[in-house]
Amino acid sequence: MLIAPTQAAGALDVVDDTGSSALMTAAKKGLVSATEQLLAAGAKTELTDASRMTALVLAIAHGHYDGDPPSMLLMLASFNHKRANRLSRA
Repeated sequence: MLIAPTQAAGALDVVDDTGSSALMTAAKKGLVSATEQLLAAGAKTELTDASRMTALVLAIAHGHYDGDPPSMLLMLASFNHKRANRLSRA
């Protein structure tokens, strides 16, 4: 994947014309491995698209909530929680 070069260029959270980031697109399409890699690279989970949906909400809205285990949701929720804790301490 192109995550490392994208991260190095400071473009990890660039959005398209609908306001969707790479993390949102991966979550919406159920791409667990890509989602995991984007999260590990530091993709922002709190971004919202033009419809004000986060990657977590998009994953749920597109039916990616009942995997075995529901790893996509667990990853996104975990990163949302950790980032919220860091932001509240700042």
